[in-house]
Amino acid sequence: MEKRVLFILREYCPKPAPTGVCVQNVQKGLLNLGIRSDILQFGEGNGCIGENEFGKIYSINSLKLDFDTTNRNTISFYLKKIPLIFKWPIYSYKAIRNCKDYLVKMALKENYDAIIGVSLPVETVFAASNSNKFIFYELDSITNNPEYKRGVKKLYRRRLLRIERALYDKAKLIIHLESNREYYEKKAEYDKYTKKTVYADVPNLVEQTCIESADNIESRNASEPKVTIAYFGSLFPDYRSPEYIISVLKKASESVDLQCTFYSRGACEDIIEQNEKDNPQVFSKGGYVEHEKVKRIIQRTDFLLSIGNMLTGDDYSLPSKVIEYIGSGKPIIHVRGGDNDSAVKYLDKYGLACIIDPTCDFEYNVRSLVCFLKSKKGMSRCFQEVREVFENNDPLYTAKIVERFIINNEHKAFTIIDN
Repeated sequence: MEKRVLFILREYCPKPAPTGVCVQNVQKGLLNLGIRSDILQFGEGNGCIGENEFGKIYSINSLKLDFDTTNRNTISFYLKKIPLIFKWPIYSYKAIRNCKDYLVKMALKENYDAIIGVSLPVETVFAASNSNKFIFYELDSITNNPEYKRGVKKLYRRRLLRIERALYDKAKLIIHLESNREYYEKKAEYDKYTKKTVYADVPNLVEQTCIESADNIESRNASEPKVTIAYFGSLFPDYRSPEYIISVLKKASESVDLQCTFYSRGACEDIIEQNEKDNPQVFSKGGYVEHEKVKRIIQRTDFLLSIGNMLTGDDYSLPSKVIEYIGSGKPIIHVRGGDNDSAVKYLDKYGLACIIDPTCDFEYNVRSLVCFLKSKKGMSRCFQEVREVFENNDPLYTAKIVERFIINNEHKAFTIIDN
């Protein structure tokens, strides 16, 4: 009988969130193992909204998150936050109830071999937790998360710990990211979960499908003297700010004809807009774009920009976009986030990267960047060689973890536990 799993997560279709991109990659790995996978998303639409090569896509239209958190109107900004004081990190109890009801209906027609709840948000994991084949895929940690350690959110740590413990108790398997290993392995309160815990790396090492031929790309690059740089992802003023690299790029533009586009969202959009207005020949605001478009932009871009998280304590979270950059084979510019910046060790292994350390002399950083831009334009790394170095980032690695779980539990019928 064909094996089949269900992922429950945030936006997947039509515009996947970063967790959605990771899940798509794991789905590719599962399909290679003969395992099909369906999606139940908290996003746009209701019911079955489509089907792809991996399986069916279902949606519950009851959770809408706003990603542009730029503080443009202080009063309005905080008024919208007031209702969350009493229920955060849960945004919608309705979404959890609707999802559980949907799972009951699906249980009557689908004998799933695993129900995989993908965090964050926590709603998706709560919804999956009533299954006797519940896997907690923690792409974003509930308690070891830079987004949850700042501002008012850090006051809710006890609530986060309580929620995390409740979900771990219900999980039959917990898949942590490798970057969170140190945090979970050195805390005694997590020892009781050791037997059902495994670690996997970000599954975003996927070979880019050529949309235009290598000859066309090489010809176009040779004919265009301007160096193009692109940033993709979220920006936050306190732990992933674009301000330092903007100042370096502005100075470097005196020596190199460059254009840097920020395809971003978050709390720094006003910074990007102002720099586009002041220096339109150097900076541009591309806005947040869907993942399929990201792939095309990456192919046409000379250099990819990454900004490391400024983290403290046990937090070594790795932006999933870094692995996707590495998979592209393109030269990468990375702003070091500090001692806890996990991306640095990956980029050192990758080789074709320029690490900008904000604690170093500013002029030195400008010279290093200018040299990198002039000497590495048009260069790339072979995907097969990169794959050998980063085998744990191959989606097949995570897919095999799910496969082992299925094999070990295939004697159990899929049921929904009413609790």
